Amino acid sequence: MAGGAEEGDTNPPSLIHGVQGNKKNNMENPLVLPSGPITRSHTKRYGVAISLYVQDQVTQKLHDLAFNKCCVELEGTPRLLTLLEAYVDGVARLGRTKA
Repeated sequence: MAGGAEEGDTNPPSLIHGVQGNKKNNMENPLVLPSGPITRSHTKRYGVAISLYVQDQVTQKLHDLAFNKCCVELEGTPRLLTLLEAYVDGVARLGRTKA
């Protein structure tokens, strides 16, 4: 079969090579478990990596929610400012015509 996949293998070659068991890939991506037995140090490092990943995802989600909330709150601000400016201009014009 082309691409290095064996006869009975249904996985595409891109999924076979470089996922787990590749030391270079494991060094680049701490969320990939190493091949072979999982030691306590692997477990600790993996736990720290997962915790940091989850913390980063939660922080990003909260940042996105806060940003979106600010955008929604500020969405009506230009209209409010326009109304206030029109009101101030109207009051100023009324003041000039009365004097």
